[in-house]
Amino acid sequence: MGSGMNTAKRFMIAFGIASLAWGAVGCWLAVNRWGEVYRAVGSGKIDGINLGSAATTSLQSSLSSVGILGSILLFLVGLMCSGLIHRPNAIAKLWRLYLLIGITLIPLSLFGSDLFFPLVVGSQKFSLGLGSIFIADIVGWSGTSLSYLIVTFTYATLIGILYPRIAALVLSATWRLQNRVLGLVLQLVSMGVLYISSYLVQIFRARHFVKPVKDLSNGSDEANDSRVDSNPQQPNESLAKQSDLISHDEAQVGASLLINNEVSLCNNDSLMPVSYSLPSAELLYTNHAEYRDATLLAERAQQEAVEIENSLLQHGIEVIVRDIKAGPTVTVYGLEPGWGSSRGAISPEKRRRVTVDAILAREKDLALALAVPSLRFEAPVPGASLVGIEVPNPSPSVVFLGDVLQRDELNKEKGEGALSVVLGKSASGDREVADLAVMPHLLTAGATGSGKSMFVNSVLVSLLMQFSPHELRLLLIDPKRVELTQYNGIPHLAARVVVDPMEAVIALRGAVEEMMHRLKLLEETGSRNIDSYNSKMGVSDDKLPKLVIVVDEMADLMMLAPNDIEHALCRLAQLGRATGIHLIVATQRPSVDVITGLIKANFPSRISFAVASQTDSRTILDGPGADKLLGNGDMLFLSQDLPKPKRVQGTFVSDSEIEALVQYWKGSGYVNQPLIDLDAPSGEATEGVWGDAKDALFDEAVALSEMHSRISTSLLQRRLRIGYPRAARLRDELEKAGVLSRNRDVQSTDE
Repeated sequence: MGSGMNTAKRFMIAFGIASLAWGAVGCWLAVNRWGEVYRAVGSGKIDGINLGSAATTSLQSSLSSVGILGSILLFLVGLMCSGLIHRPNAIAKLWRLYLLIGITLIPLSLFGSDLFFPLVVGSQKFSLGLGSIFIADIVGWSGTSLSYLIVTFTYATLIGILYPRIAALVLSATWRLQNRVLGLVLQLVSMGVLYISSYLVQIFRARHFVKPVKDLSNGSDEANDSRVDSNPQQPNESLAKQSDLISHDEAQVGASLLINNEVSLCNNDSLMPVSYSLPSAELLYTNHAEYRDATLLAERAQQEAVEIENSLLQHGIEVIVRDIKAGPTVTVYGLEPGWGSSRGAISPEKRRRVTVDAILAREKDLALALAVPSLRFEAPVPGASLVGIEVPNPSPSVVFLGDVLQRDELNKEKGEGALSVVLGKSASGDREVADLAVMPHLLTAGATGSGKSMFVNSVLVSLLMQFSPHELRLLLIDPKRVELTQYNGIPHLAARVVVDPMEAVIALRGAVEEMMHRLKLLEETGSRNIDSYNSKMGVSDDKLPKLVIVVDEMADLMMLAPNDIEHALCRLAQLGRATGIHLIVATQRPSVDVITGLIKANFPSRISFAVASQTDSRTILDGPGADKLLGNGDMLFLSQDLPKPKRVQGTFVSDSEIEALVQYWKGSGYVNQPLIDLDAPSGEATEGVWGDAKDALFDEAVALSEMHSRISTSLLQRRLRIGYPRAARLRDELEKAGVLSRNRDVQSTDE
């Protein structure tokens, strides 16, 4: 829609500029024509027609008057269409000026002994600047006074009376057409052109990468897969040639087609492109009105600043409020310590500056004076020689995600491989953005109703608004069954939303297997991290997406399988960063049996919402402060690059916004290929991770290898209906058992 608006605006500006030029040339030609007629037809002859001196005077004045009026009218239309004149008052003044010129010129055209002479005799035609008025078939003029008066009256009525009114109607209709009709029509036309052009591009690309398969019954699965292993005892040159051709075409399909932020991917089963684009920011609520009046807020802040100074001065502590910053939840006052009490005469050499501890000791007195439940001190304020006091606002503002999330700015701020998420607004009202790839894992905790689940939803929506399924995959674990199940069906999911605690154990084990598989790929390609690996893959289908694992309630999982959950989380936290796997773990019970020391050591970035006691705050943040939060998204954010926790007001996203985003991605047409198999038996695992147990589908994989001359990971994945990690493990087991022998040339394209 935005491109249509820009196209319509550019068209109207171009039309306006052309009208300006046309009108200016018309005015110049009309004036020049006046003088030319005066000089050239003094004899009373125009194109061989003898008109007489009186008629010549009438014709010359009429021609110049109408030409100037028409050109001025076109000039005014050009001013409006080009956008140079867009205010109603200016348009009205210009229109009055135009009428004044018309009233002045028309009587001049009537001046003459014979008043008016017919503009055209016979079939003669004259140009009038705005176009050509053709009055034909005025024949049979007998020269009688009656006929002369009829023609004169008709001409005078047309030019002197009707023409200004008709021009006014045309001008008004043109203005309304520009603002109401033409803009919408041009938008629709431009949208249609863009849609048709992108569709034609896709068809053109499809003609080049869709290859016909002659024999669908014999080896169609092998031909459709580029990741194949050959048996040296049974070579098949024709099938290998066909596989190489299709492998080259699949690499073209896997490349992103960056056409108007649009991407095209390939479905391995049909080899047809699946197009999708990032969702529009219009899905989120924006431009919500603030709940506070700026003037009243400034007055209240000044009153509180005076109250703080007076309250501390009553206890012999002199301070000066140097800085006031109003945020959505709290207002931060920056206090500069003075030189002690002003009571009594103290020599300058004996004066001492007020200590910070003296100010902090008056916390309860300040809270009583300001009539607030609690205060939070920040001493000193980073980058300033001030003591910060955070005073709760009487009516906190709601921070909507749509008002804070600005995708274009996030794309500029984040570097290659970044996972930027919007946290909310800081205590000073600034937008807070964090990079999940830098954290690299996040631990959140807070009491019930503190805004923890809303924060998780805001992070997920922030990611879904920025990244496609080709770039990001999600593994969602929701033992509460009510928070994350609404995301079922989106193509980003690495598996369905996990709600059963035992399935959660399987899902985390599958994530560990995926991590080990990625580490193996990094080792074979000599890459340090996933970004380096993807850059080496170029535009091929072998690029690895980032994987974000979200656990909404860890306390319930720790009650049922504490050892397995802690083991899996710690392994993922220790080794997952290089492979692009990141964890977001949330719990409402921040006790030491849930957030163990081993988990805290592997989660350096933490967020604490409102908790009941200072002990819980120390469990999460290793310090107090979270017990003084106000709830409803009020949080303290601690990261590796921050010396102390930072206060942030989290964003709010409604259920309707989440539903609209989910429906958008469900209708994108992207074919979801699961990364993690939740249907695998709980006892199976990969060698070196959970044991050396053989896969339950090993015998079926052996039977499948006897039916086909080539076995690939995706062939096992499709035929056995399992995820990619399990299929890759099955192929490794077949190779170790001697069923397959790995072809090194094919391995370089497969792995």
